[in-house]
Order: sequence, then C-alpha cells, then structure tokens
Amino acid sequence: APRISQGVLQGQASLIDGKRRLIASHAIGIERPAPAPDAAGGVQALVEASEELGRQLAGWLSEDRGQMTEDSNICGRFASGN
Repeated sequence: APRISQGVLQGQASLIDGKRRLIASHAIGIERPAPAPDAAGGVQALVEASEELGRQLAGWLSEDRGQMTEDSNICGRFASGN
C-alpha cells in the first residue's frame, strides 16, 4: 500500500469569444497532499485542489477581464488523479 498520496489537477483553461476565437489561455497545475493514503484522503486532497483551482481561475479572469466581452466563454479540460 502507498505511504503517501496526493491530489493532482492539471489542465488548460481557455477564454473564447462568441465566434469561438481564442482570447486567452492559462495552464494550471495544482498538487495537494492527502492527509492519509486512502480513498478518503485522496478525496480530501482533490477537494482542496479544486478549491485552489477556483481561486486561480478567478484570479486569472480578473487579470484578463479587459479582454473579455459579453460573448466570451470559458472552456477547460482538466485531468485529475491521486
């Protein structure tokens, strides 16, 4: 059995306009240690990583809001694991 575990989120967020043109993109990689090397620990690590993902996306969007229009959408693909 593993002695350590971690939750990992990796992905790319893209800001696109209504015509599906890329306005901006942002690579994200987040790792959080699990408090225990079991399923419950992995879930807790992924919850913490997801919360950090939200904070990072909010920060990124606030930085790039000058480029956003009413027609902008956010698309992203993320892989997770523990």
